[in-house]
Amino acid sequence: MISNEQNNIAAYRLNKATETLAEAEFLFEHRYWNTTINKLYYSCFYAAGALLASIEVHPKTHSGTIQMFSLHFIKTGILDKDTNHLYNKLFDMRQKADYEDAIDLRRKRCRTSDRTYKKAAGGCKGYFREEVK
Repeated sequence: MISNEQNNIAAYRLNKATETLAEAEFLFEHRYWNTTINKLYYSCFYAAGALLASIEVHPKTHSGTIQMFSLHFIKTGILDKDTNHLYNKLFDMRQKADYEDAIDLRRKRCRTSDRTYKKAAGGCKGYFREEVK
């Protein structure tokens, strides 16, 4: 059974994921492609952090979050492999958009990532409805 404190942390992070997704949608509509990818990644990062908090796992780094998410939610079959693939893809795209020169992600890549993310987010929210009370 999850503690009340852990439940609050998980709920906070899930709310942050939802807000960040709304920011990504706004940025997409205004054609800020690189920042859209940044926000999609962070929305995924916060959702993964929420899931991990629900099982009292608190990684200290982005890479640690990715590893622990995969270990506890993908390899166990709770969420599908496409969700993990998306998370890793967004991590790589965000790294390029934020740190490499002359990278300009375009609408098509952002729209594809956004649609895939929304599908994955539905799986995460479904887990919360069933498992985290």
